[in-house]
Amino acid sequence: MVLLGIFAAIAIPSFVRLNHSNNALAAANEIYSVLQYARSESLSRGRGVTVTVTSSSDWAGDIYVKAGTETLRHYAKGNFAEVSASSSLASLTFCPGFIAASSCSNGVLSNPPTITVGYANDSSVTSRTIKVLASGQITRPALSQ
Repeated sequence: MVLLGIFAAIAIPSFVRLNHSNNALAAANEIYSVLQYARSESLSRGRGVTVTVTSSSDWAGDIYVKAGTETLRHYAKGNFAEVSASSSLASLTFCPGFIAASSCSNGVLSNPPTITVGYANDSSVTSRTIKVLASGQITRPALSQ
């Protein structure tokens, strides 16, 4: 029984960390998918499609994808209550062939954002980054350096 207790004491923290890491990766993959969807809609519609969150530090929260005033999709926070995701921007507009801060008429965004996804209450979880390039391309979630 003592050996079982020792093994449990060793295994449980590792299991918890693995669970937190998997939650952060799942959230990063979902954010990546939302951005890919918005880019795809922009290209197929031939006009700007905007992705908006409530604040730049809440990319794991509610996400809205809009073409003008029409809401194309709304992603609720879901199962990512403890996941943190932040960027320098609270909205991003995909235009055919480039990204902009608010509208396609403003031209290319000079400082494309990186979205960093981690686990809010577990600093041992390595965060993941999603980069949005000036061309509108989006990199898959990668481990932060």
